[in-house]
Amino acid sequence: MLPLAVLATGSGCAPDNPPSHRIEELDRHVTTDIPASAVTWQIFGTPEYTGGLPGPTDYRTLIAQFRGVPAGWIARQDAPIGRVLVVPEAPRPWLAPGFRQLLADAHGNVVDLIDNRHCHPHIGYLRQSGRPVHGFICAQGGSVLLYLTLTEPVVTNGYD
Repeated sequence: MLPLAVLATGSGCAPDNPPSHRIEELDRHVTTDIPASAVTWQIFGTPEYTGGLPGPTDYRTLIAQFRGVPAGWIARQDAPIGRVLVVPEAPRPWLAPGFRQLLADAHGNVVDLIDNRHCHPHIGYLRQSGRPVHGFICAQGGSVLLYLTLTEPVVTNGYD
């Protein structure tokens, strides 16, 4: 039984934490520089563990919904250029319906920022390493959706 327990905990596919509302906890993981009065956020793996024997995690994704973001901050963001891969598990049930639908409608799991005028590229930084992590933000009223890919598979050109 011990080898199975080691496999389950060492694979990186343990059940994910529930969403959090603690801004200071989010700030311990990644810098976002988004001025907000409240947030709901979650880090999860893809494929998402749903029971049984866990497998490897291909992606680690951060999704956050910030509330109380000043309109002036949103207006100063970069031009909406580029396309961003969105994992299939992205439409979290706790997101506002408009944000959840945006992620669910990602054609071919890609959000085209040019087609979504209220979306802009965004870069955060992992606190521990300082490594940049890329994704996008989308504004809806005084709320901002943040999507960041924290880890993704490494392409090895067929050589393992």
